[in-house]
Amino acid sequence: GDDIFPQDALLILYSQIDNETDIVIGSHECFIGKNNSNTDSLIYADESLCAEEFLTILFQENYNTENNRAVAPCCWGKLYRKKLFDSFTFNIPRNIVISEDLIMNIRIGFNMTGKVKTLNQVVYNYRIYSNSTFQSHIRNLENDYEIHRHKIASIPEYLKEKYIPRTIQIRLYRYWEFGGYNYHIKH
Repeated sequence: GDDIFPQDALLILYSQIDNETDIVIGSHECFIGKNNSNTDSLIYADESLCAEEFLTILFQENYNTENNRAVAPCCWGKLYRKKLFDSFTFNIPRNIVISEDLIMNIRIGFNMTGKVKTLNQVVYNYRIYSNSTFQSHIRNLENDYEIHRHKIASIPEYLKEKYIPRTIQIRLYRYWEFGGYNYHIKH
């Protein structure tokens, strides 16, 4: 593969586990193509987040905040407790090829009882290619609807009033932001 775990990355993540920690998230660097130009790295502050803070940040879908209060929605660069996973965590349709990690992390967040630790140390190097699924995927209204539907289905009933308004706000903002240019409607 093209992605790289720096030396001792797993040891760095594992060394931060304690009885109160459910997830450890290390910083990551992103590189474009084979020329190693660095872009969109996310270097976290060393801090702890409760489950509610973790979920709030995930639902904001804002991964490049100035104060580093961001959480990349991916699964890489993280160490999870086994107890966070259940059959629902992985019950994401195969046709969702973008945002499936976000949906999984939201489901994990609702299973948490402990905290999330973010680390200032880089534990993952991610390489972006123009022909990768993430870069070449054309977003369309049908796919966006499926992602949104599964995000909402991930929210426990008693918390829907809290999280659904922000989810809808982001969805509407995306439609406005793209102005239909990046969205394709099947006729």
